[in-house]
Amino acid sequence: TLFSRGLSSQISARKRKQEIWKKVGRIIDRAAAQSAMISKEQRKDRRIPISMPVLIQPYSEDSTDRMSPVYALTKDISEEGMAIVADSALPKMHIFCALWCDGPLCFVGCIRQSRNMGGGFYHIGIEFDELVNVADWDELRPAISLLKPEM
Repeated sequence: TLFSRGLSSQISARKRKQEIWKKVGRIIDRAAAQSAMISKEQRKDRRIPISMPVLIQPYSEDSTDRMSPVYALTKDISEEGMAIVADSALPKMHIFCALWCDGPLCFVGCIRQSRNMGGGFYHIGIEFDELVNVADWDELRPAISLLKPEM
C-alpha cells in the first residue's frame, strides 16, 4: 500500500542517515579532542569547527554532464552536514563529496546554501544524504587520493 511504502522509505532514509552519523562521529570525536571550542549557535546538532580538505563534485541526476571537481576546506562539520569554504560559487544542486579519515570517506548530498564571503571565497552549506563507496565514483579516485595528508 501507499502508506507502507512511505513508512518503508522513511525507515530506509533513517538507516542511511545513521550510517552517516557513525562515520561523521569519528571525525567529530577527533576534532573535539583537539579543540575545546564548540560553536554556540542554536542548531539541532552541534557543529565542530574543523579544517580539512574536501573534494566536491556537483552533479545533476538527470544528466551525465558534470562540472569539474572542486577542492575546498571544511569550516565545520556535524552529523547532518558541513560548511565549506571554496574559491568558486557552487549552484544549489546534488554533490558528491570526499574527505580523508583513515581512508576516503564519501557522501552524496546537496548544497543548501552558497554565499559570497568576499575576497573570492564562498561559504557553502552541504547537507549529507547518503554514505557512498568510492568505487561508485572511480573516475575521481586520483583526485580523492590527493586528500590524503602526508605524515
